[in-house]
Amino acid sequence: MLLWSLAGLLALLLTTLGGVWIWAGSEGSLATALRWAGAERPLVTDEVTGTVRGGGKVRRLVWDEGGLRVEVHGAEILWTPAALLSRTLQIDQLSASRILIDDQRPKAEAAAGPPESLALPLNIRVKALRAGELRWAGPPPYTLQDVAGRFAYDGRQHQLELDSARIEGGSYQLRATVTAHEPIGVDVALAGALTAPVPGAEAPVPLTLQARLQGPLTEMQAQADLVAAAPAAGASAPAIPPLPPPVNAAAPQPPASAPAAAAAPVAGAATADVPEAHVTARITPWAAQPLPEAHARVRALDVGAIWAEAPRTHLTGRVDIQPLPADGAPGWAVDADLVNAAAGPWDQRQLPVDQLLADVTWQGGVATVRALKAQVGGGSVESTGRWVAPPAAAAAAPAPASAGTWQIDTRINGINPARLHTQMAAFPLDGTAKVTGEGADIGFDVALQARPTRVAAPARKGESASEALARDLRALRLRDATTTGRWADGLLTLTTLRVRTDDAELAGNAQVRPDAPGGRADLTLNAPGTSVAVKGELQPASGAGTLRASIQDAARTLAWAQKLPGGADALAGARARGSATLEGSWRGGWRDPAVQARLAAPSLDWTAPGAAAEPLQLRGVQATLNGRLADAQLAANGRVQQGERQLDLRLAASGGRTTPHAPLAQSGWRVNLGSWTAGLRDPALGQGVWQLASRGANVPLVWSPASAGQRSGQFEAGAGELTITSPAPTAQALVAWGPVRWRAGELSTTGRLTGLPLQWVERVAGAQLQDAGFTGNIVFNGDWDAKLGQQLRVAANLVRASGDVTVLTTDAETGVQSRVAAGLRDARLTLRSEGNALNLNLVWDSERAGTVNGQLRTELAATPGADGSRAWSWPESAPLQGQVQARLPQISAWSVLAPPGWRLRGTLAADARIAGTRGAPLVTGPVTADDVALRSVVDGLEFKDGRLRARLDGTRLLIDEFSLQGVGEKGSGGSLRASGEAGLVDGRPQARLAATLQQLRASIRADRQVTLSGNVQAALDGRAISADGRLRIDRALIVLPEESRPTLGDDVIVRGPGGKIMYGKEGPGAVARPTSAAGQQAAQQQAQSDAARARSDAQVKRGDAEPLTAKVNVQVDLGEDFRLRGQGIDTRLTGVLALTANGPLTEMPSLKGRVQTVGGTFRAYGQQLIIQRGFITFGGQISNPTLDIVALRPNYTSDQRVGVQVMGTALLPRVRLYSEPALPDNQTLAWLLLGRAAPSTGAEAAMLQTAALALLGGREGRGLAARFGLDELSFTGGDSEGQLADASVTLGKRLSDKLYAAYEHSLSGAGGTLMIFYELSRRWTLRGQAGENTAVDLIYRLSFD
Repeated sequence: MLLWSLAGLLALLLTTLGGVWIWAGSEGSLATALRWAGAERPLVTDEVTGTVRGGGKVRRLVWDEGGLRVEVHGAEILWTPAALLSRTLQIDQLSASRILIDDQRPKAEAAAGPPESLALPLNIRVKALRAGELRWAGPPPYTLQDVAGRFAYDGRQHQLELDSARIEGGSYQLRATVTAHEPIGVDVALAGALTAPVPGAEAPVPLTLQARLQGPLTEMQAQADLVAAAPAAGASAPAIPPLPPPVNAAAPQPPASAPAAAAAPVAGAATADVPEAHVTARITPWAAQPLPEAHARVRALDVGAIWAEAPRTHLTGRVDIQPLPADGAPGWAVDADLVNAAAGPWDQRQLPVDQLLADVTWQGGVATVRALKAQVGGGSVESTGRWVAPPAAAAAAPAPASAGTWQIDTRINGINPARLHTQMAAFPLDGTAKVTGEGADIGFDVALQARPTRVAAPARKGESASEALARDLRALRLRDATTTGRWADGLLTLTTLRVRTDDAELAGNAQVRPDAPGGRADLTLNAPGTSVAVKGELQPASGAGTLRASIQDAARTLAWAQKLPGGADALAGARARGSATLEGSWRGGWRDPAVQARLAAPSLDWTAPGAAAEPLQLRGVQATLNGRLADAQLAANGRVQQGERQLDLRLAASGGRTTPHAPLAQSGWRVNLGSWTAGLRDPALGQGVWQLASRGANVPLVWSPASAGQRSGQFEAGAGELTITSPAPTAQALVAWGPVRWRAGELSTTGRLTGLPLQWVERVAGAQLQDAGFTGNIVFNGDWDAKLGQQLRVAANLVRASGDVTVLTTDAETGVQSRVAAGLRDARLTLRSEGNALNLNLVWDSERAGTVNGQLRTELAATPGADGSRAWSWPESAPLQGQVQARLPQISAWSVLAPPGWRLRGTLAADARIAGTRGAPLVTGPVTADDVALRSVVDGLEFKDGRLRARLDGTRLLIDEFSLQGVGEKGSGGSLRASGEAGLVDGRPQARLAATLQQLRASIRADRQVTLSGNVQAALDGRAISADGRLRIDRALIVLPEESRPTLGDDVIVRGPGGKIMYGKEGPGAVARPTSAAGQQAAQQQAQSDAARARSDAQVKRGDAEPLTAKVNVQVDLGEDFRLRGQGIDTRLTGVLALTANGPLTEMPSLKGRVQTVGGTFRAYGQQLIIQRGFITFGGQISNPTLDIVALRPNYTSDQRVGVQVMGTALLPRVRLYSEPALPDNQTLAWLLLGRAAPSTGAEAAMLQTAALALLGGREGRGLAARFGLDELSFTGGDSEGQLADASVTLGKRLSDKLYAAYEHSLSGAGGTLMIFYELSRRWTLRGQAGENTAVDLIYRLSFD
């Protein structure tokens, strides 16, 4: 029976061990184990993956106990459990991306002697130890980067090897060995390579560091050598020197002597400027004197190159600590002689000490400062003194200063403050300082006096002497400073205090007890633009006093504060203006005083340092506080403005501190918030002022400090109600909330929202929603119930309560838009939590605005805090799962998807499924659209019968088919077909699209008809747009507007039905408006488009958005049917143009190529001229092509050719008369106007001159003939004496390019002649004549030069 029991116990044990082994290898076991550990110890972990048996990863691990906080990010551990069988903990990899160590534990009492053993129960082997960053919070703070090494413990010794580590720009290697058993010895070797700047050197000097600490723990020898070295091949820094071989750590080591090392030559630097340092020391941690002997020799040493927190130096000299000769009492002497060749102001990260000499001895219980002299800031500081230890410590090492009596006398001579800090003026200081002490009591007497004569201000690098003087004139001048006082029994007494500068003075006396807050003061400060006075006493249970602070000129006060040391950097960029006063008094102790205070800021502007926003402006602000601190009354009112935002506030409250005996920082508070009102104006909320007002009873606000065992306090707010009233059109909503509680990181809140109108959403959405025409009188109600703490509970609803929305629809025939009700049946948004998961549901159901059903599920992450709370966040790794189904009918509300000024119509259907994570969402599913139509009334563009077939594929939208038809009967409008894809890549939008146009009617305006064919490829990469392709214009008709078209005057008003103004001025400053509905909509769309462009340009100027850039190369072939009409021109154009761009989208593209006219006519000087030659050459600038145009008057009776020639550019054209053979201008004008040579009679010449002046002076070059629809109206005949017997009038009209008809009638008879000219070729013309003489002539023209 016993055997069976033992077998059962063994089987149970094996089963348990097997179960633990299986569990330890299962995913999630590491997280469970760390969670169990966190329940017992102050350990917090976040996002743990992996197994106990194989290792895993921890995103964040925090250990916080007793003032020691260790925070590890990105930790990873891999280990071999089987090694435990050989009593070895083997860790194959231990790494972290970042480790933060902050040790604020109080200093423990020093141990009386070295530890007896450092042995561990198991051997340890860490094969790979890595840390991207190891930060020690200090003091002093230090940061190690790129740490990599290994650790091993074999039962005899601990050994740590670091193959690499970077500190303050240097690279280092380390080997440390510590024995585990007594006698404990150490052997630490460090080698490193770094660079340091040297004055006069061409580049930073490469340096190497070798240091070693070895010997028994009770007496160790230290040695360090820093010398210059040649850089490694192909690198600016030298190679790290090899580590010395290990030695027996426990064996005593002989005193190390400083080796003689020759510095490597440095280009451009003298040998004396090459950095070098040698240090040896003997360290006895548990002896009476821990540092009995040390020697240091330095040359050109820059401490800042080794330690980033230290100032930059250039130290040369020695420091020796050594025992005194054995012929007297035991003692030590300190002898130092250091020279700093790089002395400079402290705020420039330099040390303002030129030289330091020290001679200090300790012997027989007396420390004597025989000489301590420092050359500081161009002057000197000389000190002497002594310290006498109490009799019990006389024969030992130096005792703490609090156990003896001491005195130090210091004399200051000629120290230039400008050399100490660059914001101080260069008036040297003289003075004395005397400090005495007895035990813990210290007395001091300091007096400084500035000399009346300014010395030369030290010039900065790159600064002239005049610039240095100007800066010094603006600096702060210290006139004198005097203070006497004493520190005794924790009480600081300032018997006298007076500090004077050129324009300010602080004077008075004070007593302060820091450990038990309390004291008294009588201090006044008078500075430019401000004055402060405080007088009184404040103790825990008693006190009385007054305080008055007045800022008369904030700008002067700020300018003075910026002159103070450190003020220029702290207040850089700050601006202030205005005035403010604070008056107050108190009676009683600080635990519960009676307080009266009044703050008034009639006008005060403040811009914070470095802020680019508008200044914060206080206008008419007043606040009063009256009563005891436990029950005071607060009243405040005033206006706060920032730019266009404005807040008018008026409130009243009462309450105070609930824990009178606790310090202020640990006190509880209770405030009853009474009635309050606020008026808010913000452009983001639309025009007008929003009114907010409390309603109902007072709202209590309670803060309770953390009690024993708690790490955080508690905040509670009582239930309340708030009304929100919008500006016209007025609407009001009510927000009511229940009690709000926050405790230990847990927040709970409930409430409801009643009467939220859609028009408020329109105000916030701005122009985009208004452009879509989406509006209505719908009203929403909502409620919420949330608790965020150890558990997550969220329930929120937003539901339509009443009303409907209206949308814009477009009439298919007229294009006029009108509003119709959407027939909204249901609209709701709900949010629910399930554990850590959140479920979002959207329902939109309407008769005419479509239906949308959506569901989205995601998860929140809880991060445990050091105080035991949980902070909830939505990490980028949170999973997404959902679906959206949308059916949108053919309405114009979805025009928000179109460019500004365009209207979009069509039906849209989508069935999208959502997956992935928040940081990388994936959306899949089909998107289809039918009956798509695009229209821009302003541009005359209209497309119809569109079709879209696309697929959402993860982060891309794949466009399989997109087509549009141009407007025309029976498909005559052509088509556009495109395909491509779009998506987001690394947060940047990217797209590509390939389009094919087949005789697409791109413009349907009567004056701008264009039909296109061709191929275009376009792409978008972030803010860069590219386009490439070739287009051919199949047909085009461009009609230029006539300048003389009739217009209504500015004073004309056109009224429509009911007296409504349809055109004209509606009031002062109004502009003329179009009359038709379509015209009004077109004007509105153009205004919206201009506003959208203005907003985009403003964002680019402010730096809120990168400018759009374009790279375009499109070839445009004008084809064979491109006609241009208007302003006297009727011709056909041919040619190929290249439209290119490479730069910001706001810049005009470049156009290159030549356009040629083919035939056509041009009306000028009252004549219908034939265009013989026409070339328009574009060399880049679109608005200024080169012109070469010749237009001739047809002439069938002579070889003389006359007309007009246009040369130059479009912006600077040159127009002149043209003739071939060449004629004088008067003859050319006669041929141009009359069709023959200049008349010989005075009457006819005068008539020609008058006609020419009339024609040339006309606005459009149109004469009397043109007004009757004729091409010629001329007068011929008359003799030299002005007789009209032979005179006649000729009327002519061109019927085609080759056919011309003319009728001539005599002024003296009733007969007339009809002539017909037909041009067979350039030289052959057929003329027919009927009248008194009938004939047919064949004319051949022959020209002579």
